[in-house]
Amino acid sequence: MDIHSGPVDNFKPTLSPAEYAYPVQLFLAKGALVLKPNYRGSAGYGAAFRRLNVRNLGFGEMSDVMSGIDHLIAEGIVDQNRLAVMGSSWGGYIASFLVTHTNRFTAASESSGISDLIAEYVNTDNTPLLPRYLHATPWEDPEIYAKASPITTVKQAKTPMLIQHGMNDKRVPPANAYELYRGLKDKGQWSRRSHDSV
Repeated sequence: MDIHSGPVDNFKPTLSPAEYAYPVQLFLAKGALVLKPNYRGSAGYGAAFRRLNVRNLGFGEMSDVMSGIDHLIAEGIVDQNRLAVMGSSWGGYIASFLVTHTNRFTAASESSGISDLIAEYVNTDNTPLLPRYLHATPWEDPEIYAKASPITTVKQAKTPMLIQHGMNDKRVPPANAYELYRGLKDKGQWSRRSHDSV
């Protein structure tokens, strides 16, 4: 599963020799099937479709992505025990959201993704983006920001994930990567023995 950035972006039915973030052609050459869905909020399907993830960030996209996977499984095209997800920027946010809401993936990779929508709001150079989709700032509706943040449900994650981020990224600052990494690492390190030794 390759998830596009945006959210108002889209995949076209072409394969570029120079893929944006991931070497999709190499995966195809090794026999992988790569699904590149245009989830709700994507461009190219009209204004009403672009608005379907308003106040529904993460959950709407997850529903569309997983229905695509379920269709391929039902058709016998993919093995449900060998699923992987990758995405960059908004696609990285959705990849992280999936990993913290479902254990159906064997592996995951996120690049420049958002892990905490409140941290993103206060650190990004694109502050208007999240209030446009959530119809509130974090101070007006902290609950919706928490609900849509992968970090809120990081303790549910079981999928191994590669986290990649640029240190000078001003659109999705690297604090997102550090927070996701710390949440996943703490979850993996937490045990009764380490707790007792404090």
